Amino acid sequence: MKRKGAIVISEAMLLAFGIVISFILMATMGSMIFSSQAKSADKSALASVAKDIAFTIDDVAAEAGSVATVYKLPKGMKTDIEVDYKLLKISVDNKTYSAPFQALTHTRPYTLDNPRYICFVKNQDDMRISLSKGKCICTTNDKHCDPACIVTANCDPACNKNNVADNVCDRRCARTRDRICDLDCYQNDKDGINEAPDCTANRASDRICDPDSHMQWDGICDLDCLDNAASPDPKKALLKSNGICDPECAIDNDGNRAEDIKDDICDIDCLYDGKDWISDGICDLDCAQTNLLCD
Repeated sequence: MKRKGAIVISEAMLLAFGIVISFILMATMGSMIFSSQAKSADKSALASVAKDIAFTIDDVAAEAGSVATVYKLPKGMKTDIEVDYKLLKISVDNKTYSAPFQALTHTRPYTLDNPRYICFVKNQDDMRISLSKGKCICTTNDKHCDPACIVTANCDPACNKNNVADNVCDRRCARTRDRICDLDCYQNDKDGINEAPDCTANRASDRICDPDSHMQWDGICDLDCLDNAASPDPKKALLKSNGICDPECAIDNDGNRAEDIKDDICDIDCLYDGKDWISDGICDLDCAQTNLLCD
């Protein structure tokens, strides 16, 4: 006898209900597996791109002379790329993947936001790699610095701006005493360009001593090249030698073979080259008084 309001569930209904539940569970498990595989594929793809870009940097560096190469990122990939000293980082959302390389880029890090193309340029002048977002183009009549101009016959004036760092040092653009300080040519690395006359005038202590100013008479005593200040013990002073002599720090103006202005600075590098004593015909009074050394 059936009670009023009772629900009768047949075996067919139970079977149909079970089949629906099974389909739902299968779809859910499939979605989870697919999502896991997709994340793994994305991670693998990003790691591969990071290695490709790092390899391209080293490959360009190995080429002879100045060269330019374009790298095209996979279609649809949106990522940020940061290139620092011998390490490349590629980021998506909150995930970052790194890849090392051996070549020298410029000392200032590069940050490329969602690039489609990356242009790599090797500069034969300083043997460093420049990176820029986009294809390798050279336009010399606009205000944008194009690193790719290094491999052409033209100098891009936009790459030689006063006190502007654009990661490009083109020897053809640099002109001593043009009152333009190209920060990319003015660094603590030797690149064959002496930018000290244009850069040190307003930079009494900028922590940069351009090695290309060694023994170069440019009319300026760069205090940053004098990290070996006078010491009572000559041996201790020699240990502080940086190998760069700024001759303007001991000037003989009246021809009496003695420094005319005492500046309390004794530049050992102007007296000793690491092996032998150097004779330049000028006695630095600070070296004579404090270090008991005189030409």
